[in-house]
Amino acid sequence: MKIDFKNKKKLQIMIFVLIGVITLGVGYAAISAINLVINGNATGSPSQNSFSVVFKSASVTTGTGTATINNQDATIAYFDVSGLSSAGDTAVATYTIKNESNGVGASIDLAVTNSNTEYFQVTETVADTELQANEQTTATITVQMIKTPITDSVTTSVAGTLTATPMENANATGTSSATATPASLYTYTINGVDDIYTNTDISSWTRKYSNFPAAVAEFGHPAAIAHITNNGVVTESYVAFERNDTVYYLKGRINEENESSKPVYEANVATLKEAFGPDWQSVCTDNTSNFYCSAGGMSAGANAGGYVNADGGGWGCRVRYTGDANCSS
Repeated sequence: MKIDFKNKKKLQIMIFVLIGVITLGVGYAAISAINLVINGNATGSPSQNSFSVVFKSASVTTGTGTATINNQDATIAYFDVSGLSSAGDTAVATYTIKNESNGVGASIDLAVTNSNTEYFQVTETVADTELQANEQTTATITVQMIKTPITDSVTTSVAGTLTATPMENANATGTSSATATPASLYTYTINGVDDIYTNTDISSWTRKYSNFPAAVAEFGHPAAIAHITNNGVVTESYVAFERNDTVYYLKGRINEENESSKPVYEANVATLKEAFGPDWQSVCTDNTSNFYCSAGGMSAGANAGGYVNADGGGWGCRVRYTGDANCSS
């Protein structure tokens, strides 16, 4: 058999080329993906600075006497009552307490002691014992004479301890309605113009004009209306007014006229007393379910029927129990 060496050479070349192609294919398939991994840690620690519960106002609401807050430490308050002379005579000291914590709820408990139980009975109440951050409530201490003194004056010493215990903010589901802060948009309405803010901490709007877009600094008016809306529905309405570089809120549209307890009205009264200062008794009128004050060119009031208003400098704002609200000159 005769071998064709010329064709054999061609056959070898073809085989080499085929092997070369296969080798290149394996080489590319061997490259795989690379994962870059990041590991880290974050630590959060409790801070006492995040928890703050203080007295905001104090007054003797029944009887004769005074109630005050320590100027240096707002966790200390006092009262001094007199004029009790017969069994049944009563004096009541009322305090506004606010949870000013940063996202921390507070459980409130008040206990008092009475050094003279023969002649006096002392009772205490807290309107709301669970406060979310920036909510407030009222506490009262009632002193009643239960035995009429015959010859000598009698006294008693009362010591009260209000204990505020931190709790998860979402679990503080008390009944407080004053300055409540639901997770919703806040709408300021001034003369028909709305400004919507997503900041749900209403306390940051009080006290200073720079944080109160509807006050004098921006609109030139000493009173405004603030609505809280949830998905476009108004859930709360306030009249806000200014006195002595401070902005105060009165909550309207809550009719408590026929209810035995009036937490919203009582909170409004406490706000008015704070706004008009320690001499509020000389400039305010208290008609049981209607409280009205006027001094320094500003008038403001509230009633248990859900009506609140503030007027000053020819400009006034009001919220009615029906929810109607307006400002006008």
